Amino acid sequence: ADIGATDAAYMNWMAYSALMEEAGVATPNGGGCDQRDLDNVFKAANFELKGSDPKDLNPLNSLNRSEWLEVVIRIAKLKFKQVSLGDASSGGGMGVAVSSLVKLMRSKLEEVAAVNSCAMIARDLRDEWRLADLYTEETDKVLRRWQPRLSRLYRTRVSKDLKAAKCWRLRTWVTLLDETGMFLDSSFTREEANLCYYLSKFTVVDPLKDAAKFEGLDWCSFLEAIARVVRFKELPSVSRLARAGVGTLPNLTRTLREQKGTWDRWMETNPETEGDKEDTMPVRIDQFCQLLFYEEDRLLGKKGAT
Repeated sequence: ADIGATDAAYMNWMAYSALMEEAGVATPNGGGCDQRDLDNVFKAANFELKGSDPKDLNPLNSLNRSEWLEVVIRIAKLKFKQVSLGDASSGGGMGVAVSSLVKLMRSKLEEVAAVNSCAMIARDLRDEWRLADLYTEETDKVLRRWQPRLSRLYRTRVSKDLKAAKCWRLRTWVTLLDETGMFLDSSFTREEANLCYYLSKFTVVDPLKDAAKFEGLDWCSFLEAIARVVRFKELPSVSRLARAGVGTLPNLTRTLREQKGTWDRWMETNPETEGDKEDTMPVRIDQFCQLLFYEEDRLLGKKGAT
């Protein structure tokens, strides 16, 4: 989906083109799937007369989930034309062509993921991660301890528009992280923030009927997104903070402001050592919540948060 722009629920043309290239679908020298062919597939699957249905929330310039499935079928027919024209008895047919395309894309994207520093995340093993790290008693205890503040934060920034189903939009999520300084170091980018948002959203059966829920981040998804941030953002361990004499992340950020230092510079001059204990997921979530709400209090001008 379009994780690099303003919408994580649909696939725009730029995201589509990048995917086709990375997944090995685009063939620059013809062969039925050059860029012009792929552009035509996008236009055909996305075609809709503007204003034909005033109640239709389907975006005109991006692919929704059902349109994406149509794209897959159209491309399979182009790229594996002879296979698609065959029948099941001869080992052909559209089903085989679609399977061949999916196998090709999966293989190429696995290669991309293999050289990615966050290979497991790039492969989108969200269910495995949820069972291993999120849906655990210790993580639950941490989130429950921070629930009053997390709930207040969510409610005060949630859309008041009833059509938005009282969910956070991507812009709301990114604005929070931006205002609290989460993008000031090189270990966490806006694209990764968008990815946290996208991967945390639960499946919606009908994205057209329940467009607001499909596009937005509900309360439970918001809690997951908070937990996902610490998978991307590098946070110094508790033992590392103690060894450096700062104790907590709020103390560290306060010290950096007073000394006009930077997070990246501090991480470079205070590297991990063999004696530093790696923090568990619940501990990292707790550390992140401390930092998040320290920065929020500072924004609101609360006493003690300077």
